[in-house]
Amino acid sequence: MTLDPRPDQQTDPPAAVLAPGGAAGVFRGRLVIIFGSANGVGLFVYSPTPGSGTLKESIAAAFIDDPYGNPAGEGFSSYTGNTGTDLFMSLTDAGLVWGLNSDLPTGTGALAIANGVQLRIQNSILATDPNAASTPESWHTVTNPTGWTGTSRVRILAEAKFAAFDYNLTGAGAGVTFGNFPSADYYPTAARIYPISFSGGNAGTNPRTAIPTSGAPTFGGLPGTTPNQVSATIIYPLD
Repeated sequence: MTLDPRPDQQTDPPAAVLAPGGAAGVFRGRLVIIFGSANGVGLFVYSPTPGSGTLKESIAAAFIDDPYGNPAGEGFSSYTGNTGTDLFMSLTDAGLVWGLNSDLPTGTGALAIANGVQLRIQNSILATDPNAASTPESWHTVTNPTGWTGTSRVRILAEAKFAAFDYNLTGAGAGVTFGNFPSADYYPTAARIYPISFSGGNAGTNPRTAIPTSGAPTFGGLPGTTPNQVSATIIYPLD
């Protein structure tokens, strides 16, 4: 009686279960060996058919191109698409790496386990714009007070339940009023008052910025008639 050899006794390379290009659609085998780090070497999954722009999953020893020219990340990788603006995620020796395909092989972020958990963000973590679903948050212009020139803006931060109000203005007036914030999402649940600094003119009286629970923020306490430059970046809780 002839016994089947153990897996460690297989010939190198083992006999193929299906001939290359076989149409059966089913592969059965005890051992699959893929080696090398050249372009086109790896395990690739496509949908709906193999070709340029249809790579969905890959396993490769290094950052390479698949047989159809699609970029394939190192390690175990998944793709939302194959253009430079599509997303990828790879499990590599460096940890879990993600980003745009155009950022391969390093990506824009990584989660690694080394002397504790390390989260690397190459650019930034952004909140979502509460008034535009799936859109990253950005600065929103706030109307300057009458008679003042410069920049006033507000945004929600990625840190939970915080926002930033930032302005850099030149003008005159002891008490002035900004335009409203973009929506109720940018207002705190309790009114806030913060001290501010200014340059030029005479000393003010308790210069401050007030952020209400609705309506227009204000600042006051400056000399009323002498031009001043006033700047503030205020991070305030929303809850």
